[in-house]
Amino acid sequence: PILRSPGDHSANGTLLDLRLAASLLSPQGVVFLDDTFNPSWPGVHTGLTQFLRLQSSDPRGARSLGPSGAGSPDLRGARSPDHHMPLTPIAQCGNKLVLTRAGPAGERVAKYFRKCARA
Repeated sequence: PILRSPGDHSANGTLLDLRLAASLLSPQGVVFLDDTFNPSWPGVHTGLTQFLRLQSSDPRGARSLGPSGAGSPDLRGARSPDHHMPLTPIAQCGNKLVLTRAGPAGERVAKYFRKCARA
């Protein structure tokens, strides 16, 4: 499964898109984040940085959809243990940053995209 959101390239929009992705993405799913390092769109990098900080300090909050994570619906459901692993950047392919879940399923996906990054 691949998740791609057209996004508005703002920091808040990117943060919300990544939180939604974290709540819905399967263990072997992939997120493509456009323009992460494009100087014309600094909000994308800012939103990614905010998401990664939130995820490292409060993994459950990073996966919930409210502004603070507290009291927000948790859309994870009862899934495999890998489904709860954090999203991790694994490769840069062109202008897209590729993220997937940490863990065994994510590592299999990462091997494929690392080849893309070297090509």
